[in-house]
Amino acid sequence: MKSPRYDSIDRFLARCAAMTAVALLLLVARAPAQTTPPIDEEVTAAIRLIVDELYERHHTRTHWEEGLRHENADGRHDGGQTALVVLALLYAGESPQTPALAEAIEYLTELSMTGVYARSIRAGVWAQLPPKYLPLLQADATWLMDAFSRRVDGWTYTHDPNSGRFDNSTTQYGALGLWEAAKRGIAIPPEYWRRLEERFITSQLEDGGWQYQRSGPPRGSMTAAGLTVLYIARDLLHSEQFERVEQGWAGRDSVASGLDWFASHFDPAAHPGYGGHYTYYLYGVERVGLASGAKYFGERDWYRDGAAALIDFLTVHDGGTLRIRAKVSTVDLAFGLMFLSRGRAPVIVNKLRDDDIAWNNRPRDAAALARFMSDETEQALNWQVVPITADPSGWLDAPLLYIASHEALPYDVESEQVDKLRDYMMRGGMIVATADAQSRRFGQSVEALATAMFPDARWRKLSADHELFHVVYDVSDPLPEVWGLSNGVREILILLPRGDVGEILQATGGEPTGKRSEIAAYHLLSNIVHYASGLEPFPQRLAGYADQKDDARPAASTVRITKVRYDGNCDPELAALTHFAQWMHRHNATDVTISEIALDELAADAHPRLVVMTGVEAHMLTTRELRAIETYIRAGGTILVETAGGVGEFSRSVERQLSEQLGARTGPLARHAIVTGKGVRGAGDCRSVAYTPSAALRFGAGEHRPRLRGLALDGDIRVIFSHEDLTHALLGRPVWGVCGYDTDSARRLLRNIVAYAR
Repeated sequence: MKSPRYDSIDRFLARCAAMTAVALLLLVARAPAQTTPPIDEEVTAAIRLIVDELYERHHTRTHWEEGLRHENADGRHDGGQTALVVLALLYAGESPQTPALAEAIEYLTELSMTGVYARSIRAGVWAQLPPKYLPLLQADATWLMDAFSRRVDGWTYTHDPNSGRFDNSTTQYGALGLWEAAKRGIAIPPEYWRRLEERFITSQLEDGGWQYQRSGPPRGSMTAAGLTVLYIARDLLHSEQFERVEQGWAGRDSVASGLDWFASHFDPAAHPGYGGHYTYYLYGVERVGLASGAKYFGERDWYRDGAAALIDFLTVHDGGTLRIRAKVSTVDLAFGLMFLSRGRAPVIVNKLRDDDIAWNNRPRDAAALARFMSDETEQALNWQVVPITADPSGWLDAPLLYIASHEALPYDVESEQVDKLRDYMMRGGMIVATADAQSRRFGQSVEALATAMFPDARWRKLSADHELFHVVYDVSDPLPEVWGLSNGVREILILLPRGDVGEILQATGGEPTGKRSEIAAYHLLSNIVHYASGLEPFPQRLAGYADQKDDARPAASTVRITKVRYDGNCDPELAALTHFAQWMHRHNATDVTISEIALDELAADAHPRLVVMTGVEAHMLTTRELRAIETYIRAGGTILVETAGGVGEFSRSVERQLSEQLGARTGPLARHAIVTGKGVRGAGDCRSVAYTPSAALRFGAGEHRPRLRGLALDGDIRVIFSHEDLTHALLGRPVWGVCGYDTDSARRLLRNIVAYAR
């Protein structure tokens, strides 16, 4: 897309910008500078602002073509800007029945377009609409195929099958148009993909990047074009090769070197290799990110950092109100809206990348699951690839971490990689490991590593009545072989040693054919995703960063929480109180220190404070433990006794034993200051709380009162019992089957208990 005004820049984009030269230069010169990554609420606000602005710019007669005529004398881009805006609004979730959109779509149906860009983008519009638009998609696909030049294996600006003009920008858009048709079932002869694949392999520069034409430096946008087309060709031409392990394909090295170039040159705030058309480049980044699954380019989260820079580029805060910057073009708004809308879709699976093993035998396995679940849930869902070298906190934006290989995991139990995997699971993450080609080496290595990391956890073959077989779908025919590692509250690791789930996903691409084994595989994996997300709505991509935006005030006070150890599963969620301490520092300016003590030594601690006693199954206290507890609470100490997960009998068994030991009755605390917060410094009103979906199913959706119970000595509550889960909720990672409070309610209740105890 080359403009005569700016050599080596795409003409369509320059013309569609509908700006004066001065305005364009001002936009190009002002590089986005925002450094604080946004959270989802800020992205949502920006999307709404852009959508409203685009509707404001709509004209009933000319739609979004206003200002194009003087830049588009030959009409080759007629309809292109309108098609681009319509596509962006559809990606943003706007209804095609919205009057402005309905009028624009009708206009597009009647327009005879003569330009490759306009036709390609319009094909994308038809692909987002109901089946009645398929004939129009077929017509545009046929036009694009007829316009394809075999002299250069690509497209020029117009319908010219004899063109010798080499243009990677028009070619990528032509390929995108045909790809949209292929995804909707329209037959595109493989010859086109073979020629496009060969073109981009042979035109790649030695450093891994791609040029706009045949001269000049590589550009970020054109490298995105090369990678995008190669990923399309891989999926449409070579998918069957990956049904076997250790298979390569012609473009593998080109993609690898292209991603290396992208990683080393990625800049979320400027177009590498070219100063202009920032939003066009950034939309290319989004396409590569979604096609490759990569979460990071280099060490930067492309969506989070790109969204920050893009929002700064398009908007400005004016007296506390966010508004669109002056002179921002309609094209920039449309490309920006597509980046923000498509990239923020919930991520349901993170696939682990470790270049020391064959981690990507089936490159479309995770993508196939995301596609299947997108269709089933009728919402856009994404997948990602995360490297073993990254901080495991960055793996937590999806319900599970997917590891697949036919090779044994090469990790020593004391290695850095194992520390990261252990940390991830302790933070509330869940790992799903699948044995490619039913590899026994892989399965045995996973089992050995899991039991070494968590020697007290339960490793067993899951029975047919386990939640994973019934959360959403009933999976029983055939019943897959599934092994699980549980900490007593939840499954923290799932191993699928049989059935070669990765091959099924790769072969079917998200569309099972009807074979029972295929349907069982998709249903099982979907159940695992829903289990790991607690059957709650999947959060948008940046929703998990909300807490990081809170002000970190200096601590105004310090409190101490002591965990007790006893012979049993006394600390199933090892990181729960650490997460609570971080929340207390951010929200209550309180530093929480956490210590441990053996339960039977509790009386030796001379300082009354809050003690937390957690467990799962019923526990018989020893005489020494009972005496230690009694001595401690008679000295003024407070104990919280809680059943982690909320389905065991731990707290009930302890409540019965302490009530008998002390000759004291227990009762509900719904009106006590621990719940109401009245008269307790640092406490809040917790008379209304929310429960997990599992708890709501058990108690009824109308239950909003806390169910804490207490045991009083001399008029003061000294032991607090929670038969519903508090501990797991502190992690902020909902899991199906946990019966207790949601994260916000659990944090607030524990804050009140801390305030009362001190």
